[in-house]
Amino acid sequence: MIVDVHAHVLSADLLERFARDGAFGLHLSRDGEVLHRGYGVFDPDVYEHERRFQRMADIGVDLQLVSPIANFTTWPGGAADVELARAL
Repeated sequence: MIVDVHAHVLSADLLERFARDGAFGLHLSRDGEVLHRGYGVFDPDVYEHERRFQRMADIGVDLQLVSPIANFTTWPGGAADVELARAL
């Protein structure tokens, strides 16, 4: 069994809400893509779960241990608070 021990996951709804609010350096492009300041287009594998499962199958990963995205919990001026913890 192959286990990926470093993977991040969010729901599409939560990610879109963060982008609409401008939280954590996220914003929406004119095309509705979630962009992350300094990184560009947000990795769809984080929120498009069927795509993620297919990619895992393609590369032979059986299981992923997932966690929140680290810089969302340490973002200056917007670090983890009660609302974020509940949403995650």
